[in-house]
Amino acid sequence: MIHYLMSLYVALLFIILTPGVLVRIPKRSSLLISAAVHGIIFAIIYHLTHKYIWNHTYGMRTMYDATK
Repeated sequence: MIHYLMSLYVALLFIILTPGVLVRIPKRSSLLISAAVHGIIFAIIYHLTHKYIWNHTYGMRTMYDATK
């Protein structure tokens, strides 16, 4: 179940950081620059938050297993 929750987290993060949804780059920039900026933003946010999400979902699993 943990892997499904992490996959859902990554998918939602990807959708939120799709160009034009949360962050907008000036239209004069090239496609490569826009993709690179959004990729870097995705990597930074993922790097800063994935351990919290993993620990939170693992904690949910541990609590679920303990109630059985």
